[in-house]
Amino acid sequence: MKNKPSDAEVRSLDVLQYVLQDPLGPDATEDSIPEVVDNYFAQRAEVRRIIEEIGAGVRASQDGRKLDFHRPVLNRWNAKRFGGTTVRAVAECTGGYDHGLRARYPELPDPPYVVACEHDIHIAQLVEQVPYGVIRVIASVEGRPLSSIVRVMDYDEGAKQWVLVVSATEFFGYDVPKGDLDFHVQPARRELFAWFPADEIEDLQKGIPAERVRERTGVQTLLHDLKEWGNAT
Repeated sequence: MKNKPSDAEVRSLDVLQYVLQDPLGPDATEDSIPEVVDNYFAQRAEVRRIIEEIGAGVRASQDGRKLDFHRPVLNRWNAKRFGGTTVRAVAECTGGYDHGLRARYPELPDPPYVVACEHDIHIAQLVEQVPYGVIRVIASVEGRPLSSIVRVMDYDEGAKQWVLVVSATEFFGYDVPKGDLDFHVQPARRELFAWFPADEIEDLQKGIPAERVRERTGVQTLLHDLKEWGNAT
């Protein structure tokens, strides 16, 4: 069996992949490589700082939702880097009205998707995109984190995917702020374990009905991995 690569080898491969992407453009030469590598490590340092800062804010939250940030921490956050998505809420995305009275369910694209429509965030993700079935969603305005929640998604056995609808009132109660709200949806994964405190995940686990086997298994596995990660850091 092939040995697992060391952390140093993984970092070297990361750097090589970054260099091969040629972020300096078509005019890059061999002389440009040191600058590319410097940029790579600078970006890694910035990402690590954001992860640690958000993690500290999550742990310091008094009510498990409100975040106390006074600057745009998430302005340079790239959710896709860690399998997530950032979307901006839009005023309307319904497909018309039933009998002229009741708004129909919004027209949604084929999965996977994250759509923020009015005060609801509609999420459908493939199984491999959300390894534990657990996500954290952060609401921000102009990059400044305002509130955050962690949720267990519902497993759709027929479609073999994770689904969830989250309301903006879960972040803010009925005092939803004005302005352009962005929602950052991030699945639990090792690089972001700082955003998923074990005590909060344990509380989640208590609320999962026994018949939701897939969801309970995912949360139990996450708790196990969080404790191993905590012991190693």
